[in-house]
Amino acid sequence: SPVDGCPHSRMLATGEVQTVEYLEPELKRWLQVRVSPLKDASDAIMGGVHIARDIHSHKELEIKLAERNTALSESVAALEIANQRIMEQQQQLIKEERLKALLQMAGATAHEMNQPLMALQGNIELLQHANSTPAQRTKHLGRISDAGRRLADIVRKIQTLRHDKVLPYPGGLTIVDLNSSEDSGEKRQVG
Repeated sequence: SPVDGCPHSRMLATGEVQTVEYLEPELKRWLQVRVSPLKDASDAIMGGVHIARDIHSHKELEIKLAERNTALSESVAALEIANQRIMEQQQQLIKEERLKALLQMAGATAHEMNQPLMALQGNIELLQHANSTPAQRTKHLGRISDAGRRLADIVRKIQTLRHDKVLPYPGGLTIVDLNSSEDSGEKRQVG
């Protein structure tokens, strides 16, 4: 009986050329078998012409190529996953650097503004004291005015700040050096 997928049986059923590739178990070789119909004058099939070609070397190369393509696809998939992880890590680092810069700026602002604010509060309390004399009030108002100018100066420094210099701060932290923009004639607007 014919083998499964027999090209001769298919040729008889369709009347067309049939080709099949298979591993011949006896020869242990890949073969390509092509069966063409042999027709009489009335176009009836009388038989078939079988042509068998040894394609073993070609098939081995195809198998090796398929294996390499699979390995390459796996490598590409692994690289895409690694690339995605790198991109995620870069985004995380950017977020961390932004947070670090924000914390440095907040620390510098708090550090620089604390002293003038304390001076303002203290002098306002002294100004409000019932026993203060006009001369003392004038002195306290002058200190309040000085503290206000210092605060305005700090705000100006923040607006023209260059983020390239930090200073150590207690607790292992760092803060932005608000005075670093004064050293450079080149200033940029923050905002």
